[in-house]
Amino acid sequence: MAGDQSASDLKTNALKAEWEEVLTEFTRKEVEIALGKCKKHFHWPPSMKQFYELCQDLQPEDLGLHPESVAYRIAYELMIMPEKSKLNAWPNPVLYATAKQTPWGGTDGASSYQLFLGSYRANIKRHLWGEKFEAAPNVCKSLPHKGPRTSRVALSELAMMREKLRLH
Repeated sequence: MAGDQSASDLKTNALKAEWEEVLTEFTRKEVEIALGKCKKHFHWPPSMKQFYELCQDLQPEDLGLHPESVAYRIAYELMIMPEKSKLNAWPNPVLYATAKQTPWGGTDGASSYQLFLGSYRANIKRHLWGEKFEAAPNVCKSLPHKGPRTSRVALSELAMMREKLRLH
């Protein structure tokens, strides 16, 4: 009876060690979210392979972030044409960091979308491992355009500014 118990303990410890080794590439939060998904998708505990795939297939929205395509559109809008955006602030520091890293014209045959996705995924992983990102600033919008100007109008406004500043 004691031998059966120790054999059972050895098997349990070996299984725990194997699961731990397989899951070391994932953060605690990823594992917790995958466990929650198991409750919704499986009637029985999943196999190690199924659980690993659940962890691997987590999407940004599972982690409380924007889906990849939405994140790209937001980043593009705030980096390339902020004056047209309805947003006044970056949604989160991970998206801001990714937008800053992205070469928006593409590079070496890769599109800016492909480059953005690679950075976004890597930054999400870094965020999950506890890395802190620079706080995202407010969006800088350009001043409203006052319409076409003639050189005469521009010179008269310049003269008024000089007068106010007492520059002659």
